[in-house]
Amino acid sequence: RLTNPLPRAVTAREMVRRFWPYAAPRRGWMLLALALSVVGPLLMTVEVWLFKIVVDEVLLPRDFCPLRGIAAAYIGLTRVQETFDGSDRMLSTWLTQRFLVDVRRGVLDHLQRLPLDFLTRSRLGDVLTRVAGDVSAIESFLVSGSTRAVSYAVELVVFTVALFWIQPLLAAVSLVVT
Repeated sequence: RLTNPLPRAVTAREMVRRFWPYAAPRRGWMLLALALSVVGPLLMTVEVWLFKIVVDEVLLPRDFCPLRGIAAAYIGLTRVQETFDGSDRMLSTWLTQRFLVDVRRGVLDHLQRLPLDFLTRSRLGDVLTRVAGDVSAIESFLVSGSTRAVSYAVELVVFTVALFWIQPLLAAVSLVVT
């Protein structure tokens, strides 16, 4: 009699329910990371708006007087972007690494409670793959993947709104073409 060698597929809901306790102690930091990931697209939109001002108020009328103020605003915006991007990267890295450590510690604690005959029957490579590879995949899905998904969704919404705010006709044409 043949048995199915493939493991049962786990739903996203079941995965979140099972591994949320490892992320829950840092949910406040996760919310801050999500907020920082929202700031990035907003600042990029302001950057695009500054380029619009350069074209509309400096290049087309050939009046270079406002260029100094716009350049100063752009330099200040770049510094603010660097601060938020660096903070977002550091916080995301810290959250990711803490989650990985906690889950791996949980897996190793579980392995130590298993009967010795399980460890003698299992191949060492399989156990190590579970500890290293599978835990990283879970982290990619739950922590960094969810943050990236929210960030990309916010980028899409912010950029679409900015397109229509800056030039509605061009925005409509570009979205139709896309």
